[in-house]
Amino acid sequence: MWWKPYFTKSQHETVQRLIDSGQAVPDTQTWRLKVPMQVNAKQIWLHTRIGTSGMNCNFWHHILFKFFRFIPQHCRMMCWKVVCRPRNFKELIRIHNLQWALPYFYDLSSPIPGKAGLDLRESSVEPYAAFWYCKSLEEALEVKSIVKDALKKHWQDYPKVRGKDILDTLIAKKACTEMEAVKPTTDPYWQTYSPADLEFETRMNQIFDVPHDDSSQPFWMWQQTISQWAKHAHGILGDETVAEFYGDHFSTTITTYDENDLAVKTVQGGHENDCYCNEENHAAPDVGAQHPSGTCCGAGEC
Repeated sequence: MWWKPYFTKSQHETVQRLIDSGQAVPDTQTWRLKVPMQVNAKQIWLHTRIGTSGMNCNFWHHILFKFFRFIPQHCRMMCWKVVCRPRNFKELIRIHNLQWALPYFYDLSSPIPGKAGLDLRESSVEPYAAFWYCKSLEEALEVKSIVKDALKKHWQDYPKVRGKDILDTLIAKKACTEMEAVKPTTDPYWQTYSPADLEFETRMNQIFDVPHDDSSQPFWMWQQTISQWAKHAHGILGDETVAEFYGDHFSTTITTYDENDLAVKTVQGGHENDCYCNEENHAAPDVGAQHPSGTCCGAGEC
């Protein structure tokens, strides 16, 4: 009936908080809540045709899970990932190129949906990551096999880093790590989807108008993202492989000083040569002090 509460009290408060914060904006034409796509020039991920996968992570993860702590049906049943961990900036660039090259190597109809970039999550111990998205465990294991074969063929010139081969980092997993942290994927919850779950997600789909992550990133955003990778890799991580691409572009030459410079270079009273003279009384600051250059500025006694 129409008077039946549409939300629980906490759900109502969450929706209102999204509206008040501007993260959901009522559309006066449809009266649905529009969730703007976040376009940030400081992107940390480069996507590989995410639009071909039918995924809507902007809604599923950043609205339903983040604010309502609800794991959507797609995430429970049809979200599998193959993950590879580049060990440095050079490998990150190379793995991103590999994501686009796989269709040519293995006669695929299109690139496998995925992304590569900086993994800045607190739960991650590795700074870089590459993902391939799949809809079943069988597909994930097949993609893992393809990626493993490609790495064996095209990465033979790469040494081990911190005792690890690039192949050692390749895994298949289910859904987002943040979701798994709340409920382990071995829990029966991941294999069930109740009528109450269906009702809630249907309501959310009716209320929220969230754009799909369908658009390809333009070239300028590629440039911005890779530059962001390089700045972070060089400045935060001290990744020496950045120099192979950028030279000393991110380096700054600094002048250092020690005690000898203090004695010789310090200028008192505005005089531009090396002198201990004091502007007010033209007296040496220390009795018996020796003028470092053996000469005086002429303004008074040294």
